[in-house]
Amino acid sequence: MQDKRYVPLSCAITEGVAKINDRKVHSFKREVFAGDAILIVKAGTTGYKGEVCLKDSCRTFVCLESIFGDIHFKSITDPVGRMTGFEIVGCGQP
Repeated sequence: MQDKRYVPLSCAITEGVAKINDRKVHSFKREVFAGDAILIVKAGTTGYKGEVCLKDSCRTFVCLESIFGDIHFKSITDPVGRMTGFEIVGCGQP
């Protein structure tokens, strides 16, 4: 059941533009909610640019914002112990 303290304006995906390292990035945003876990998820990219230098290469970003509840992070490591990624969990426990 949806928490009555927070009513999302829309479940639709909205488009926008974010600025990442002085580059405009086409982005998407959506509110995601279940029970007490309420997140705003944003993601965007300039797309593949075919360049290897930082100045002309692509930009990609992901943003998670907790509106209600907290966020926990966990490292993902390979068999040697090197960090190869991370897991993000949104919890509905404020």
